[in-house]
Amino acid sequence: MTQGQFEYIGEGLSGDQSEMSPGNSTLIDAISSGIPIHFFYQNSGDGKWEYQGLIDFLSYEIEKRGGRRVLVFEMKYQN
Repeated sequence: MTQGQFEYIGEGLSGDQSEMSPGNSTLIDAISSGIPIHFFYQNSGDGKWEYQGLIDFLSYEIEKRGGRRVLVFEMKYQN
């Protein structure tokens, strides 16, 4: 299992990301309601999904990156 704090970029590979898109809004709702967040990671090399455990939400903000608006979620692995 991985440890420490990390950043997750929201759903949407092109154009501006929205807080209303299905994945982003579900994550925001889970955060505000205290629903546990289980994190899975896919290594681009092998395409397999790996369960990383429960994470804690720290914050999120909207930033301009690469000429577009993205949601940046700060998260931390639970001990």
